[in-house]
Amino acid sequence: MSDITTRLPASPEPAVRLKLLLGALDRDSQSPEVARARQAVRKSDRVAALLSERTSDGRIPFPGQVVRRPLGACDTGGARLPTG
Repeated sequence: MSDITTRLPASPEPAVRLKLLLGALDRDSQSPEVARARQAVRKSDRVAALLSERTSDGRIPFPGQVVRRPLGACDTGGARLPTG
């Protein structure tokens, strides 16, 4: 774990740094350090690119790119199975 926790803080991706702080390093979500990381995510190029796709009603439409979970042998597709 120590190798990854020394490399990830230098990640160019602000979201990675935020997840590291909150997850692996277990920082307080209200700390100034986490607040700065959240602000960096908000100002990131990735977030700007995502938000640039918003429609006039504020939605981000990606109907063809939505990741759908494939139905597997044990997946009921949300249907309730009979019991007993």
